[in-house]
Amino acid sequence: MATGNADVNNARGKVTVSFGDLVISSDFDSGNLDHVEQVGGDDSLEFNLWTALDCAGTEHENLNSSWFYFKVSTPPNHNGKTISFNIMNMNRQWRLYQQGLTPIIKVGRGNWERMTVRPTFEMVNGQFKLSFQHRISENYRQIVFFAFCYPHSYTECQHKLQQCDEQYSSCENNIYYHREVICYSLEGRRIDLLTISSCDGMVEECETRLTNLFPDTDTPRAKRFPGKKVFMLTSRVHPGETPSSFVFNGFLNFILRRDDPRSVNLRKNFVFLLIPMINPDGVYNGCFRSDSRGQNLNRYYQEPQFNLHPSVYAIRQLLLYHHHADHVSSSHDLDECKSPDHMQISKDSGVSFYVDLHGHVAKRGCFMYGNYFKNELEQAENMLFPKLISLNSVYFDFQSCLFSEKNMYTADKRDGLSKEGSGRVALHKATGIIHSYTLECNYNSGRSCNGLSAATCDDGRATPPRPGTAIPCKYTISCYEEVGRGLAVAALDMIGANPWSRLPTSKLSSIQGVRQWTLLHVSRMRAKEMNRKRTNRTSTTATSWKISTATITATTTATAINSSAPVQRRPPTISHTTTTTMLQSRAQQLPNLTQTHKNRISLHLPSALTTPSLNKQAISKIRKPAAPACLREHSLNNEGRIAKKLLKRVTTPMALVKHQSISIDGHKYSSSDTINSI
Repeated sequence: MATGNADVNNARGKVTVSFGDLVISSDFDSGNLDHVEQVGGDDSLEFNLWTALDCAGTEHENLNSSWFYFKVSTPPNHNGKTISFNIMNMNRQWRLYQQGLTPIIKVGRGNWERMTVRPTFEMVNGQFKLSFQHRISENYRQIVFFAFCYPHSYTECQHKLQQCDEQYSSCENNIYYHREVICYSLEGRRIDLLTISSCDGMVEECETRLTNLFPDTDTPRAKRFPGKKVFMLTSRVHPGETPSSFVFNGFLNFILRRDDPRSVNLRKNFVFLLIPMINPDGVYNGCFRSDSRGQNLNRYYQEPQFNLHPSVYAIRQLLLYHHHADHVSSSHDLDECKSPDHMQISKDSGVSFYVDLHGHVAKRGCFMYGNYFKNELEQAENMLFPKLISLNSVYFDFQSCLFSEKNMYTADKRDGLSKEGSGRVALHKATGIIHSYTLECNYNSGRSCNGLSAATCDDGRATPPRPGTAIPCKYTISCYEEVGRGLAVAALDMIGANPWSRLPTSKLSSIQGVRQWTLLHVSRMRAKEMNRKRTNRTSTTATSWKISTATITATTTATAINSSAPVQRRPPTISHTTTTTMLQSRAQQLPNLTQTHKNRISLHLPSALTTPSLNKQAISKIRKPAAPACLREHSLNNEGRIAKKLLKRVTTPMALVKHQSISIDGHKYSSSDTINSI
């Protein structure tokens, strides 16, 4: 294999390699390759590529290696030829590629598109190998970009913000827009804060310059808006989760619309605090989940340190500042004033919503993770906002949302850090706000598409109504942006200020109808969960056994069972023991038995069988002989099902499984036998 002529800076995954006139490079913002090898001779157009691990070449290197982003400069004489790439060391993304994910491609100055031909993937020497091809279609030299998902670099983010600066620099059209640096990253890149509202309610007084934050003293702080609630939106804490940037851009573009009455009402009712890129170092360096020190920043919101996690520290302090009505003036004061009990719900917080945007590799669709509340009314209020998003967005899947207590404390498999340190959980605990969420978007597709009801009073200007479909679509940049718009409109429906609301034409009719639906949904889900837990807590005593007409005797024997034994066509013979009292009382309630049979039911339960239960593997080994007479006699024609239920409740240590047998009306069912029809 040939390695070509390389100009390598692989400490940050930036390489440029030449193979004659063909050049492969990742030496640009967000690019990622570690090294490249040519397969075959000098004329071969097949290449093996290795992605750089997060923080490769440093003491903070870790095993995240899914993100690739590189460009190929093709020579002019390659028209019609096919170039092949093998990514040799990706993280195992089986599910994504099984669901049809393809690499993203951009030719020259064109638009980003998904490749039309699905890649192949396999495990080679314990590494996940992804292979794909591209046919060169032009005679002139062209530059072709390839990426794991639609890229959005730090440079592109800054360019977007500069455009906003030029368009909204003053309070023209009653739009207040202010951009400032909340802090700098560890490598010195800007972490921007946008403050957007209307000029209604604005006072001349500026917000406080918090300790360690807002270092650019030449830029004044944003104006204050007493009485307006805050909506905080953050993005790109994980640099490889690029869908979050497009959701962010869709949200930003929508709330800045000049002539849309929904946008006007949003600015009139909220102060939007937006941080477009929490982890600019990770984005620039082409990392997948880490910052420049190899940290997953979304696990440090509980106790962030300014010198190690400056952006996370800034977000926490800013949210606490706006949470308190008196707007205390220092970080020290903020820590003292936070809620002492994380389950204490804040009724008068200055913050209405906190949403952190992410991408998701495994679970399909666009959905939210929310927190868990024991009180059903609070949990219903928690679910209300995501439900409203699903009524305003084609691509948001409410059924995929998760609001479990377990999901607040689960530890990552990669680093062992708990989700308790995520922004969603930690900031909820610090403030008590209900509407604290993580919004996740799959890299590839969803499970289905929502139907949209018609908007009211819009004169056809809003997105037209459309039916839902069970056919999943491939996500594009515009799909992610549509989710961002739905996020904004849902906030307007929450406060009943949407002039083009879809709720009156929906099945739920109004915001009150949606609230009632979510409360009923919570009640049903909790009842279902309680039933599940109750089923799992099967009693190990005879009182929990459901007995029909069979005589059941649990014994410990290794005697082999002859399945051809003759059937005993006589009533069961029972010997009474002290363990049968509750069982007999239950037998009296069985409708199809004569009193004689009811009195004869008994149970022998040896003391050796009083510890944990026979498992399903043992149950599956039981063979059923011919049906006992008493079972046929009383028209209970599925004795195998009855035996199986009883076996699930037999209590035995695993050491006794191979000796276990059960007798039904004189016929023994041994664990050493195999099952036929149970």
